[in-house]
Amino acid sequence: MGKKHSILVYHVNSQENITSVINSYKDNAGKLYFSNEDGFWAGSGMYFWDNKGNANYWKMRTHNEFMLSANLNIDENCILDFTDQDVLEQYEKLWPLIAEKFHVSNNSTPGKKINTICKIIPNIKIVKVSGYYPNIDERPFISGGKKKSSDPHMTIKTKTIFCVKCFDVLDNVREVI
Repeated sequence: MGKKHSILVYHVNSQENITSVINSYKDNAGKLYFSNEDGFWAGSGMYFWDNKGNANYWKMRTHNEFMLSANLNIDENCILDFTDQDVLEQYEKLWPLIAEKFHVSNNSTPGKKINTICKIIPNIKIVKVSGYYPNIDERPFISGGKKKSSDPHMTIKTKTIFCVKCFDVLDNVREVI
């Protein structure tokens, strides 16, 4: 068993979908609002933000008014962490072999690749990615006034996103008022 920890995460959706997910956890059924994504994100699953500010940004962008929060219980053996460069490099090397063996295009979208990997490695319950949002203005408090720099620096333009593939990694699911 791997190391475990828990973080607070947020999901934005319609009132109907938020209520349905919350009620399913109250009834111990634990049903996710599953996005069948096969494009340029982390594949199929329920998407969560790692902080309330990012969830509020998504509320404004999607015009969904409702939010839930939950504890995301992370076991290092059950997460595919593409924010870790070493993990990403391993899967980049393995992908041509996986694509050939499972008859998937080597040039598939990231979502298709991740969905394929999760089918062949069923213990993956969470996929962690960083999204880049170029239209968000840098904040001088952390950027030091740099608008663009080729040097490493702090930025608000990246957002951590979790794609949850299995209901049992969430608990304390509740509506955020």
